[in-house]
Amino acid sequence: MVEPLVKSPRLKHWGMLLLFSTIFLRSMLKKYPVSERETAEIYSITIASFTVVLASLEIIFMKWNECTGTRNFLLGRVELSFSTFLIIFWSIAIAILDTKNVTVTSEGQVADANMYYFSWASFFTSVLLFFCNSCNFYERPECVYGSARYHIWINIMTSNLILMSSTVPPKDCDDYCKRLYYGCGLGACVAFVAIIFVGLYHRMTEANTYLQLELILSILILIAYGCGVFYITGLGPGTKIGNVYYSTWIGLILSISLVFDCLNHIDWVKAKQYLRLRQDEPQAVLEENNAKGV
Repeated sequence: MVEPLVKSPRLKHWGMLLLFSTIFLRSMLKKYPVSERETAEIYSITIASFTVVLASLEIIFMKWNECTGTRNFLLGRVELSFSTFLIIFWSIAIAILDTKNVTVTSEGQVADANMYYFSWASFFTSVLLFFCNSCNFYERPECVYGSARYHIWINIMTSNLILMSSTVPPKDCDDYCKRLYYGCGLGACVAFVAIIFVGLYHRMTEANTYLQLELILSILILIAYGCGVFYITGLGPGTKIGNVYYSTWIGLILSISLVFDCLNHIDWVKAKQYLRLRQDEPQAVLEENNAKGV
């Protein structure tokens, strides 16, 4: 049976995921032969291998569907399920690689740049793939799931979940406990706000529905990160290359991007008209009262 031609908007996501996971897998296999692999290495290699195979199948079936018009069994609910598993598996891999000092040494030095950066790239791409897939699955309009702010909120949610989990204070954090508590609280609060907005975007039909609220919260987040980026990275684990350092600075950059995107979409003409009307209201009320003889 020949079906109408369907081009997947997520072909580029699967392509990037295939590239990043392949580089990560090659680096892991090269550095860790079979005899030297422990639980962390075995898990990471398994997830990377699964991702390479799955991404390759998705790309092949998508292009085959475009060329022949035959049904693609990997679209819809199946693709959404796969992307869900990937975001869970890669989030665990990121945590294991950091805590077991596979990608970063105990001194805070990057052990292997390809393993560290491309594990992060695979994780972020799986997050984008999942939410792009979910918006398309629930038939949100392109102006919503293609919105820059939607993707910024997704990345803010992801980076702050990493910040929150990476700044849980250990028992022996005498001098920098307060800094870690600040990072953990900041990550938890911002991630909570981001999760709410990501959920709202799944119900929107217009990307600017909550623009004013987004602007107010984005400014508050920027202020919190403006203070936190120097406080968290001033002493303790935040001074070393790792999840805490990168997630903190990434959070600051994303919050700046969010503020500018909100400002860019404000209709300043309507805002000025609204403010002018608000200023004219007291005068109108006074004239009405005078007319009534009050």
